[in-house]
Amino acid sequence: MAQLDALIEISPVCTRIITLTPRAHHWVEMHVTLTQVQTWTEGVLEVAPLDITDLLTGMLRAGLRLAPVCGRMAIRHTHLTQNALVGCFSTN
Repeated sequence: MAQLDALIEISPVCTRIITLTPRAHHWVEMHVTLTQVQTWTEGVLEVAPLDITDLLTGMLRAGLRLAPVCGRMAIRHTHLTQNALVGCFSTN
């Protein structure tokens, strides 16, 4: 199995992207705006739940390998090619 680039944790209050590789860390540094960041420290990015869909879609389009911390995260490849992207992520 290929190495994961980041873990995703979604809750109603906060969403975390935990970078595991330099590639994922660099992607966050280059693509996440200051207005999206709640906290960014030691490879852990916290953003508001409303911002996560665009960030995860961008990371997946960049070829980063993501996995949920627990539960499931569902996104179809068709979501990555649609003009109007709609995220479908579980919070379990």
